Amino acid sequence: MRLYEVAKPDLVALYQGCALFLFPSRYEGFGLPVLEALHAGAPVITTREASIPEVGGNAVNYVPVDEPETLVETIRNVLSPHYEKISFPPPEFSWEQTAQATIDALEEAVVALSTDSDEITTSQT
Repeated sequence: MRLYEVAKPDLVALYQGCALFLFPSRYEGFGLPVLEALHAGAPVITTREASIPEVGGNAVNYVPVDEPETLVETIRNVLSPHYEKISFPPPEFSWEQTAQATIDALEEAVVALSTDSDEITTSQT
C-alpha cells in the first residue's frame, strides 16, 4: 500500500503497528522510508540497491531484486511466530548531520574549483 501526505505522528503509528515493512526498491536516492521504519521498530525487508545498505546496515532483511520466490520466503519467515527480530540498531542519521555533510562537500568542491582556476590562471601568465 502506498500512502501520500501522512502526518508524522500517524506515519510513526503506522510503522509501529505494521507486521513488517516491505520496500522492494530498484533504486533509491537515500532510502528514508527504510530508516523511518527501523527507528519505529518495524521489521524491514528490502533490496541492496543504491544507498539502502548504507541506511539499513545489518538491521534489515535483504532480498535480491528479481527473485520473487526469495521475497515470499523472507516474508513468510518474518511473519512466522518463530521469527527473531534483528537486534542491530539502524545507523544514526540526522538532518543536522546530513546538512553538515552537504556543506562540507560543497566547501570541498569550491576549494577544488578555485585551486584548478588558480592553476589555469598561473599557467597562462
